[in-house]
This record gives sequence, C-alpha cells and structure tokens, in this order.
Amino acid sequence: MMDSPGGNPYTSGMRRRWTWPIFLLGAAAVLLIGCPPRGNAHLPEATPAMASFAQTRWPDATIEQLARGRATMGARCAECHGLAAPTAEPAHEWPKVMKRMAKKAKLEDAQREDILRYVLAAREAR
Repeated sequence: MMDSPGGNPYTSGMRRRWTWPIFLLGAAAVLLIGCPPRGNAHLPEATPAMASFAQTRWPDATIEQLARGRATMGARCAECHGLAAPTAEPAHEWPKVMKRMAKKAKLEDAQREDILRYVLAAREAR
C-alpha cells in the first residue's frame, strides 16, 4: 500500500489525488464569497467646476468635501469591487445605490453624503 520508497503515502498518489479537488473548492469559495468586480474606473480629481455645480444643489458643498468623497469612494468602494465611474448610473439612481452600498460598507452618514455629492458633481461637471 505504501507507494513511496520512504514509506510515506502522502508523497505519492494520495497527495496528487487531493490537489485538484482542494484547489477547485478554494477557487469556488473565492468566487462565491468575494464581491463581483464592477470595473476599475478612473475617478477624476475634484475641481472648482465640480464644486460650483455641487453648490447649486447643496449651498454648503466645498471642493474639500468633494475631495473627501473621492478619497472615501476610492478606498472603501474598492475594498469589495472595482470602482464604478460616476457616469455608470443615471444621476437619479445614485442616491439609491449609495443608500444600499453605504449599509454594506458600513459608511457613516457624512461619508455617504460626501461620496454622493462627489459622484453627482463629477457626473455633471465633465
């Protein structure tokens, strides 16, 4: 029953027999547990034009807030999936997307608002 010269059955057929099933189980777990990729969009820097647009909707919006939104989006959203371009969703859909994703990412309300303002400003001030 011992295939190997040293008498250890794990250095021969048994090891090879379990290699592929273990590899396939691991690959399936990664695919089932991990978040699906969504893209790897470039997020434009916050600009004065974006801040001007944002201020038409939110008078207290600042370029610093938009920059925070961009940074938070780049860091937190990319933890689970690729980055979606601000144009990936219609403007009216982004609040719903942000509400749903903020729960998953455990974002604070201020972080969610920063990202939402950044995304909508980046969409419109292209």
